[in-house]
Amino acid sequence: MADSPTGTVTFLFTDIQGSTAMWERDAKRMQAVLARHDEIMKTTVSSHGGHVFKMIGDACCAAFPSAPHARQTLPTEGLLEPGAYRTDEFEPAFSFDLGEG
Repeated sequence: MADSPTGTVTFLFTDIQGSTAMWERDAKRMQAVLARHDEIMKTTVSSHGGHVFKMIGDACCAAFPSAPHARQTLPTEGLLEPGAYRTDEFEPAFSFDLGEG
């Protein structure tokens, strides 16, 4: 895991859209989706020089030393690949937000 960046950093926040309804509809499948999400996020963020500083339910909060490092995280390691989180007929949508501060 990369050390926490210092100075001006870029933050990445992710969220599985509609997760509450998905938990209510099929908790067993959602457990598999969440486990896959956590695995992908931790591995991908770390491999691009980022630092996951908090996982909250289905959300990931990470910091990077620069915006390009954070942007590189999104299209890799299956994060945005169709079916990356799919379990049977279950595939959630995701939202991402990048901010520098």
